[in-house]
Amino acid sequence: MRDIYGKEGGMRRVLSLYAALSLCFLALASWVEEQPLATKVEHFFVVSDQAQSLFAYFKDEFQLPEVWPFYTHGTFASGGLSFGNAVLEFVSFPKEGHQPQKTEFRGIAFEPKADADATAAELTRRNIPHSDVRSYKSQIPGRQILAEWSSVGLTDFPPTTADVFFCDYQDRQSVADRRKAARDELAARTGGPLGIVAVAEITVGVQDLEDARNKWTALLKPSPQISDDAFVFNTGPRIHLVHAESPGIQGIVLSVRSLGEAEKFLKERRLLAKDDAGHIAISPAAIDGLSIRLVDAVQGRESANPLLGCGLGVDHVGIAVRDLGKTINDYEQLLGFKYFKAPPVTDGTVRSFIFFENNSYLELFSIANVTDETKYFAAFAEKHEGAIYLGLATSSAKDAAGYLKANNFEAVLNGEESPTKEGQPKQPPPSYYYVFISDKPSGEKQPFMLSNVLFFIEYVSSERPGRLVAPREQGMMAHPNTALRIHSVWFAVRNLDAQLRNLRDASFESGETREAKFLGASGREVKAGNGCMLLLRSSNQRGVLNTFLQDHDDGSIIGVSIEVSDLNKARSWVEGHSGHKLEPHNGFYGQSIMIPPDLTHGIWMELFQR
Repeated sequence: MRDIYGKEGGMRRVLSLYAALSLCFLALASWVEEQPLATKVEHFFVVSDQAQSLFAYFKDEFQLPEVWPFYTHGTFASGGLSFGNAVLEFVSFPKEGHQPQKTEFRGIAFEPKADADATAAELTRRNIPHSDVRSYKSQIPGRQILAEWSSVGLTDFPPTTADVFFCDYQDRQSVADRRKAARDELAARTGGPLGIVAVAEITVGVQDLEDARNKWTALLKPSPQISDDAFVFNTGPRIHLVHAESPGIQGIVLSVRSLGEAEKFLKERRLLAKDDAGHIAISPAAIDGLSIRLVDAVQGRESANPLLGCGLGVDHVGIAVRDLGKTINDYEQLLGFKYFKAPPVTDGTVRSFIFFENNSYLELFSIANVTDETKYFAAFAEKHEGAIYLGLATSSAKDAAGYLKANNFEAVLNGEESPTKEGQPKQPPPSYYYVFISDKPSGEKQPFMLSNVLFFIEYVSSERPGRLVAPREQGMMAHPNTALRIHSVWFAVRNLDAQLRNLRDASFESGETREAKFLGASGREVKAGNGCMLLLRSSNQRGVLNTFLQDHDDGSIIGVSIEVSDLNKARSWVEGHSGHKLEPHNGFYGQSIMIPPDLTHGIWMELFQR
């Protein structure tokens, strides 16, 4: 590939490093890849003494297609309506005593990857308590359809007030065909008067969020992908865990074509409600106390960053150090991080990775044998040590490169498969694509000012989730300091306004202003997917940041913010093992402690708890 930045340019340096990094990830493929237990939420249900009237109300008022009519199955009665990507079942059970049954969202039924027996066996292997496999049959009235299914329920699973189970239909294809017909009917009705597109979320409340997170992760690994406490499938609603004093399914979120039109309809029918945050909802009084909030599906799509799409955003930070052995010992023993060593590669670098629950990671590396391709990193580490680049994860590297080019940046997409020449063996597919942007103006093209430290990466290998199973299973993402994810990466800049304009031209949106008195700096956040970049300029000529810029390039990374689940544990660990006193304070994102560069090998590290 043509080196558009010159021999010493940042792009060439990082390209060479990432050519070797791909070998590291390919070597991780030797880990056993598990298959997910669940492919999606097949349906979920409401229980109520008024289930039949609620079924009729939702069907008529909101014009939802009927998947099956309301009828008695033997021990219970139910009917199903389509919300597009999932079915809501309305269920009534025989009364027990004289107390009326509370209307509430009660259950979630997952479609299993395998059949019911294999699912039960895998649950046993994962040490997840469950019921025996139970089989059912039901003749749907007025239709020549005999529904047959088997179920496996989870026991002692948070929240214990909800029914979470796997539903294995015997004839999955015919069930899928009926679901699709109902989904097409909803689309033909343009989602009914609310303009319903899909169920975006099922909100699940638990008392012990950390315990629930661990158990749900064990259930759903290696996919769907997990971001914070949201479990997102390729199709169907996501599961979102939240803390709740009264555990159970708290409610659902529907995506609609136009929030304005939905609000207008609800207002005309006197069905409009708004929560404390101003979110639009169907009045709980009209639907027997159920919580159903609405979000604008179109707005959500349009607000996605065109460079990142639905990618993670802040993905990983590379830290160059002199002595990797000492560094990983310090990170483990003094700071409370767990790490794993990357397999050896041939480019002269040695690496270790610190992965977090949302799959963001720190990449620690040193240069064992200096070559033309690695001498820049060796010189950097010898002079400074510290963070040297940030990778932003995008859902489409090709789209990101195209957008940049269309907006007058010179971008290069690397990693795409090259055509195989005749007689040569076919090359394995790439593990990822990445995009670099030139820092040199060219004709009408403008430079990208953070070019030497920032690039975009799209992980394309279907095996990657499986490669991360082993470290997750081995507890390598459960750090003694309770670290959860990289949230923010700090850049030291000389001209803040120019940097913000440059990033805005590349579609990045500015966020909150921040003051970092301990650095003698102030600045502003720039949103980056699930995290952000914090650009800081000197506000004190004698301050730390101004001194940092005297022997670092403009735009160099000076620090990171890492979210933890328990700041007291993090502080206790670092203070107890390093001998440094770390006073908690109100940081950028909540209570935090600040770890100085002499402990982290060249980077300021904020640990914070929301």
